[in-house]
Amino acid sequence: MPFHQTALTILILCFSTAFSFLWVNSPLAAYNLQLIALLLILSVFFFRKKRITAFWKTLIGLTAFNIAALLLISQTGNLNSPLFFLIYFFLLGLGFLTTPPATLITALGLVFFFLPFSSAQSDWLKLGSLFLITPLCLILGRQRQEMEEQEKINLALKEKKKAADQALSLQETTSLLWLSLTLKNNLIEITELLNEALSDVAHLPLHQKEILQKAYRKSKRLLKESDAVKSLIDQQTD
Repeated sequence: MPFHQTALTILILCFSTAFSFLWVNSPLAAYNLQLIALLLILSVFFFRKKRITAFWKTLIGLTAFNIAALLLISQTGNLNSPLFFLIYFFLLGLGFLTTPPATLITALGLVFFFLPFSSAQSDWLKLGSLFLITPLCLILGRQRQEMEEQEKINLALKEKKKAADQALSLQETTSLLWLSLTLKNNLIEITELLNEALSDVAHLPLHQKEILQKAYRKSKRLLKESDAVKSLIDQQTD
């Protein structure tokens, strides 16, 4: 992911976390479900748009999930919410879909979101679990990125091999066509000329007659071999 996309991801996800914190601490918290429904509708609307790039669809999905998860968790008990595991899923998806800096900074923002609601020792353990799961998300995300890069390399190698095979096949076909067409036509012409020369050899010495006859036989043999090459080309190009 390019630097500007990473910076934009960090900015929007941190803004969504701050927005959620302000929302749940205001009278608007009574409309949590309505906001979640609106986010769902907007997400479906943007995901159906073909002109929106994969990066923006991913960012919109992560932002909507972040806000929805924070609203649901804050409404059902904050750090004691049974839905707190949604944060773990969010960080896991973040590690797979974004870069390590975006995952780390977003995780830190989530810690600040829940910090005012932490009082008991168990609450601090849950906050610490966010830091503990973040390295795992980073490792899994790094492995996914390495797998994707390896797949791209393998695909590029396959494309190069395919192009090389096509070029080699074209070169072989061109060479065979030249042998079967150009060479054959010249052999036919040479054979006809030798045949005409042999039709009037009464005035030639014996050794010259033998040379012409030998050349005629060789041209006939080469002509038959060119026919065999043509048959081979026909078989390969069918």
